[in-house]
Amino acid sequence: REKWGLIVEKNRIIEEDAKDIASRVDLSELSGKEILITGASGLIGTYFLYSLKECMARGLQIKKVHIVCKNQLPEYLQIFSTYPWIELWQGDLCEDGFANSLPECDYIIHGAGYGQPAKYIANDDKTLKINTAATFTLLEKIKEHGKFLFISSSIIYNGLQKETYY
Repeated sequence: REKWGLIVEKNRIIEEDAKDIASRVDLSELSGKEILITGASGLIGTYFLYSLKECMARGLQIKKVHIVCKNQLPEYLQIFSTYPWIELWQGDLCEDGFANSLPECDYIIHGAGYGQPAKYIANDDKTLKINTAATFTLLEKIKEHGKFLFISSSIIYNGLQKETYY
């Protein structure tokens, strides 16, 4: 019960932020388009989803939003599984077969990766693959005249790494 209360409060804050974003950002160029969001359950991906939901409530007509999560959709995003304009893709972008199975889209927002330094240091092979091979595969999924955004909420220079770390 306490956990559910925290989820409701977190969603309320994100929904308020999404209303503010929708009132300030013109996303009309997304009308009639297909969007793919990797790392949809992460901080930035979650904000994209809630902001798109708010824009659609204000009349924006997005054809489809494909959301990619490595694991099951977390509780705080379960509401999105009920929307007909959402299609969930569950899998690991580091697996070539999964990445290649994703649809071509007009807009791709690539936000998948390890957000915590300890995780991406411990998983350096997968970190490199998701930031390179998976990115190249996703670039091949952009429809003609489409757009690609590669994002990360990770702190790059956190004292654990130096310029020479790769």
